[in-house]
Amino acid sequence: MNKLLIADDHPIVLDGLRKALNQETDWEIVGEAKNGKEVLQALSEEKIDLILLDVSMPDMNGIEACQKIKAEYPHVKILAFTLHQEKTFISRMLAAGADGYLLKTTPHSQLIDGIRDTLKGHKVYSPEVTQVVMDSFNKAQANPTAEVTPREMEVLKLLAEEYTTSEIADKLHLSKHTVESHRKNMLGKFNVKNSVGLIRYALEHGLI
Repeated sequence: MNKLLIADDHPIVLDGLRKALNQETDWEIVGEAKNGKEVLQALSEEKIDLILLDVSMPDMNGIEACQKIKAEYPHVKILAFTLHQEKTFISRMLAAGADGYLLKTTPHSQLIDGIRDTLKGHKVYSPEVTQVVMDSFNKAQANPTAEVTPREMEVLKLLAEEYTTSEIADKLHLSKHTVESHRKNMLGKFNVKNSVGLIRYALEHGLI
């Protein structure tokens, strides 16, 4: 059975989601969190298949949490569930690695279907979000650098300065595994084979 975590800083939302999702037999709600830090703590203690993640939360917001989760737990599905339908929020969540983006105005049945589809590996978006998703995709096709996250950019600049993985990890207060995950993500985005290729690409495109 799939295991879900709900993350939202509003108790009334958590309560409503818990009651709605517990009616289904496809999954089990194994935890709740009020911010990104609590999400990461839960992941270290429990196997979780999908996180229903709010974007605006205290201490650590959904965007930063999403970046960290995808770096440390790439198998975990993340479905953003938020009131924000502004392009900035949508684009940043998608760049951080979110598997879907649903608005809190989404009807109950569509939320349930959205969770099921996300667990199956499909991308799920509210109708209002679809155009922004298409715009982001088209821009990414034309310019892969648009998909580079701020943390990846930090790693890239330090690689260019000849820092080792261990040194980058110490400098950015990350694990070596996380640094390597960021490096591999950029290899895929830039379609290059190694760190030399990353640096060459960055220089050619004015990233560093």
